[in-house]
Amino acid sequence: IFFFDPDTGEPTQIGMIGSPDWLAAAEDNPDLDQTPIGAGPYMIEERIQDQRTVLVRNPNYWSEPGLIDTFEFLPTPLGSARTDQLLSGDIDISHDTDAGSILALRDAGDDIQRVEDNSGEEFSLLLNAGSAPFDDIRVREAATLAFPKQQYLDFQVQGAALEADTQFSTETPWHVPGLEQIDDMPELAAPLIEAYCADVPDQCTDGRVNMSFQHDVSAENDDLAILVSDAWTDLFNVEVVVVPNDQHIFDVFLGVYDVATWRIPAWPDPDIQSIFLSCASISAISVNYSRNCNDEREALIQAQRATTDFDERYDLWAQIQENARDSFQYLILTHTNWVVATGLNVGGLCDATTPDGVALPCQDRGVYTLPNLFLTN
Repeated sequence: IFFFDPDTGEPTQIGMIGSPDWLAAAEDNPDLDQTPIGAGPYMIEERIQDQRTVLVRNPNYWSEPGLIDTFEFLPTPLGSARTDQLLSGDIDISHDTDAGSILALRDAGDDIQRVEDNSGEEFSLLLNAGSAPFDDIRVREAATLAFPKQQYLDFQVQGAALEADTQFSTETPWHVPGLEQIDDMPELAAPLIEAYCADVPDQCTDGRVNMSFQHDVSAENDDLAILVSDAWTDLFNVEVVVVPNDQHIFDVFLGVYDVATWRIPAWPDPDIQSIFLSCASISAISVNYSRNCNDEREALIQAQRATTDFDERYDLWAQIQENARDSFQYLILTHTNWVVATGLNVGGLCDATTPDGVALPCQDRGVYTLPNLFLTN
């Protein structure tokens, strides 16, 4: 669901419509925040934050009821633990994005069922152009040039995900061959930092820019933070900040970060993608995550909305992608590979359809439908 500016008609934010009665009741009873309601096939019976969430079949669901009575979701931050639980039969389904788990699940072969999807998101480092020091393009460019992307791909990703330079993968019609991000050139970064520190000395210490690198709790992101700190040590004084995932999300939306790990959604129609790049999306709560407003890019976004011709839109989106790259607002690393894996006793993962009978993807960014799942024993 998208919200639009009432004056311009521009899409500005993504959100959901909540029940007015529930929202009012939650103001008086904060415990209701852990038991949201909805019209889906399952409803929350119990939720203990960071421990478990139990869903039961919704007797008032408008369509066919789910085949399984109860689902129990167990948050497990450590990817290797999730994989071990699945392979030992302690859980029935897992979803993962970390490289170690993906490689282990691939090695499991026919002992499990596995569906991979790397078309829906890009794993990136957000560079906050809304506040110092990354409001200066020289600092954003220096961070991008100094990032050791090939080392990251070789030693952390290890083929578990596809390298990315822009927000559109080679599997989409909007991919632009040859449009590459500039990285792995630290020798070009040093003069930019030297010039910035000469102009803005209050943001620097000992000739290096002071900054924070924030990520949520993840062993894989711990490794990335070490890589970033080592690679940027001659240019930046890096403070690593590790926070729970919910706080991480709030901080990014509110712009309370310098550099942060993030996954940027990739939608089939790029016009929806524009909300992540548009000036109209910058507000107190911003889905233009990097808070970078660019008039030239804004004009291109408007122009692609004015035509339905694919070739014209493709050319305009090639320019939009080039502009976003040259703004150094996202340091794009990989096309996130979401893997949903199940035990051999789980059926129906790829059986979901629309009410009209159109087949739905088995999973999309780790999300799958519940009513069609069943257990064979």
